[in-house]
Amino acid sequence: MSKSSENSTVKFLIYVLIFLISVLALLIFLVIPSIKSYKLNRSELKTFNEKSQYLSEKEIELKKSIKNFKDENKKLIKIFDNQFDEKDFIQYSNKYLKNIKLFKVKDSSDKSFDEYTFSASTTTKSPKEFFEFIKNLKNYKNIIKINFPISLISKPNKIDLNFNIGVYKNDKK
Repeated sequence: MSKSSENSTVKFLIYVLIFLISVLALLIFLVIPSIKSYKLNRSELKTFNEKSQYLSEKEIELKKSIKNFKDENKKLIKIFDNQFDEKDFIQYSNKYLKNIKLFKVKDSSDKSFDEYTFSASTTTKSPKEFFEFIKNLKNYKNIIKINFPISLISKPNKIDLNFNIGVYKNDKK
């Protein structure tokens, strides 16, 4: 073998060695960090997908719950939209109580509904009539809530009652 062929073989080996070192350096400095970043991103994507799936299932579950609530409470939702008529309420109340008088105390508006508060005074023969009135309020065309305190003052042959009622209606016009 000649000296020039040995030189060219050594040069070739040096070039191959430089090439291998360059490829190895590129792998160490570019590819390996990219692989770590890829694994991290893949892990985050998996976590995101799991959370997204969980939230999608929760959303479906909540939609079903809302639909069931609306189906079960159609009457109540319809009642919530009715306008309150004081004269009609007094007529309804007179079935159970005598001489009912309403005094508007305040209006309170929430973002989704209105509440009207009234002070009521009436007379009755026995507390039984008043409790029957409370029991049958669920059949009235509006949502009515009896608020405390309820004042019962006993007099001969009658009981004077003073109480507050809250009337709720939908604010959407």
